[in-house]
Amino acid sequence: MPRARPGCSRWRRDPPGHVIETSRRQEFLLLREAAAAGVPVPRVRWCEDAPAVLGAPFFVMDYVEGETLARRLLRDAEYAPARAALPEQLATALARVHAIDLDAPALGFLARPPAEASPAAVELARYESLFRALAPEPHPAFELALRWLAARLPATDRRTLVHGDYRVGNVIFGPEGLRAVIDWEMVHVGDPMEDLGWLCVRAWRFGADATPSAGSRTARASLRLTNARAAAASTRPRCAGGRSSATSSGGSSASCRCRPSSRA
Repeated sequence: MPRARPGCSRWRRDPPGHVIETSRRQEFLLLREAAAAGVPVPRVRWCEDAPAVLGAPFFVMDYVEGETLARRLLRDAEYAPARAALPEQLATALARVHAIDLDAPALGFLARPPAEASPAAVELARYESLFRALAPEPHPAFELALRWLAARLPATDRRTLVHGDYRVGNVIFGPEGLRAVIDWEMVHVGDPMEDLGWLCVRAWRFGADATPSAGSRTARASLRLTNARAAAASTRPRCAGGRSSATSSGGSSASCRCRPSSRA
């Protein structure tokens, strides 16, 4: 469980002028589902939809002590154990994110890509729409990038919950490693490989180019870890309500007698 400071809490709301419209109510519900799935997240306590209270909708969650700055993770001696542990911890947490039950009633607000559409194509169209709304004037480099991506859309038959911004900088860590996954406002249904690819983008290596995953392990090793965790999650026993029966350590409960599910 994340290390919450007793008696301390934080509230979360969008700052004024936020470009991408998101919902604090939806993020609140997502964090509850993530916690139930064994993902380390801050515990949420209260959600307020009325903007009159603080000027915008917000929710209250436990304060999780730790660090988020990648520079400290990659350079400070205090975090040497975290550098060794984080890639496997991130893979385990990510597999649990991708195993969250999309049919949970609380997640009914999530839009599903059409069955015949590529999740990558849907996401590319969404980002292109945002880009054109923000920058109506020509930007040749972006136009080239959009065309390049459209010609190389990956094929997939998987649809899972996707965090959408899974990377160092959006996790809280301590000397021992991962404490909480945060910043869920970009979540959507899509290809789970999107999260792994984003984690390994060069911008999030913070100078450690030889070790793309969290700046501390090769992408190939992270891919093996994530696939192994996802395979384990996809065969976790589920009870009649569609939820996993799991212990606090993330393992399956021996009391559950349901058949293994092939869903991730």
